[in-house]
Amino acid sequence: MSNVTKRGACLVFAFLISACSGASFAPGANTGAAANREMPNTGGGSFTATSSGNYTFSDCTASGNGRLKFSGNGRASYLHRVNESGALKGKNYPPHCVWSGTATLTSRHHKANSVTFSLGLNGSRYSNPCNNALGYVVKRGTGKFAKASGYGTVTLSCTNSGMYLDDWSGTLTY
Repeated sequence: MSNVTKRGACLVFAFLISACSGASFAPGANTGAAANREMPNTGGGSFTATSSGNYTFSDCTASGNGRLKFSGNGRASYLHRVNESGALKGKNYPPHCVWSGTATLTSRHHKANSVTFSLGLNGSRYSNPCNNALGYVVKRGTGKFAKASGYGTVTLSCTNSGMYLDDWSGTLTY
């Protein structure tokens, strides 16, 4: 073999070793710069939850707005055992009552992890958010859910004795 051929073979061999070594010689590649980039939501997916507890309610009337407050506990995808609290206001626009508010699900095991949802219900045939599907959109999250997003529905089944049971379905990514 000539010296030129040997040098070429050595360069090819050196290139193959460096390419397979996993070492990167790009500027900033091993300095943590990649850790500063925002990562996309990688957890979550289909979301379900159920909770039960107590509620107070006043309906929209011809002359006034309505209110619904609720709090309880249950289970939720990704959050596991949760405490739930929420409040809705019914704005009276005769003959309509437009309901909106928020609900927060907080992990009972990891209290730093929570998700707050914006809730809404409108239309002339709805004067009461109980027993009707409310739309939800993730408003914000805390802890590992700080970048949460998602949407779906929640139905609160209310009894005359001040107890409720709810059923959530949709998506939650984080």
